[in-house]
Amino acid sequence: MGHSSTGFSSFSVEACTSDIESLLEHKVGADDKVVMVGNSFAAACIVLLQSPKVVASAILGPFVRDLPGVGPKVFNAIAPAMFARPYGASVWMSYWKTLFGAHAQDFAAYEAFLKTNIKEQGRLRALVKLVQASKANAGSHLHEYKLPMLIGMGSADPDFACAQDEAHYIHDTIASTTKEVVMFPNMKHYPQAECPAEVATSLTAFLAKVV
Repeated sequence: MGHSSTGFSSFSVEACTSDIESLLEHKVGADDKVVMVGNSFAAACIVLLQSPKVVASAILGPFVRDLPGVGPKVFNAIAPAMFARPYGASVWMSYWKTLFGAHAQDFAAYEAFLKTNIKEQGRLRALVKLVQASKANAGSHLHEYKLPMLIGMGSADPDFACAQDEAHYIHDTIASTTKEVVMFPNMKHYPQAECPAEVATSLTAFLAKVV
């Protein structure tokens, strides 16, 4: 989805993490410091990220492990069939629209863009690979994460059996001495788009303590 290419050899968390590390190495000054902010899949990359330039992080609607239970395993197994052509784009759009508890002013415009974009050659294949990418490696390293971390989740995020439980699981597992959970009432999987002002307030308040 979006404007990225679709022909990557891997869509794994580890491959994406390596790309982020390369960007930090080549595009960020040696003395500059970075705060990583990631949503959904990107949260697992943040957990695995190794860079002395990163000083803190915020993860929103985070997938940082392979979730327990039968549901996530079944979803991964049937994803290739669910999102196959010619109906896959419509199925994804129907599912995607359930992930918002509130709509930004430009939601309709972005929805129209995505509806066209997801039909482009290779997009559905890339989507399935991304959905199926294991977060087990990130989950196994979660207890080693020591940087300050803000964990933000929509209280009604349908991707989790209980969003609050998952947020507190992450909080209690990481080794950070400075960590905080913020729940956004009635929001779902993309709080940065659903309630941007509240997310910005929480993030700036947290960073004021640690940076």
